Amino acid sequence: MSRESGSNLLAFLVGGLMGAGLALLFAPRSGRETREQIREYAKDLESKVKDQVEDVKKYTSEEIDKLKDRAKSAVEHGKKAFKEELHKSQNDEA
Repeated sequence: MSRESGSNLLAFLVGGLMGAGLALLFAPRSGRETREQIREYAKDLESKVKDQVEDVKKYTSEEIDKLKDRAKSAVEHGKKAFKEELHKSQNDEA
């Protein structure tokens, strides 16, 4: 997931809120029916947002694990290169 996904989530939330507001303005329902509809919509939106948050958490965790593996590998390669160069310099002195 990228920064674009975060922007998409924000756009989704803003669009949802705007849609709910417009629905209230143009809905020919009683106050009770309108409140029930808003409640249902809010529950649905909450579920979708929670799913998006879980997706972001999972993606972030996977990317962090990849970065840790890459860093560990880089450190190991650096240690190996250092030892090889140290060994070469010791042999050149002898």
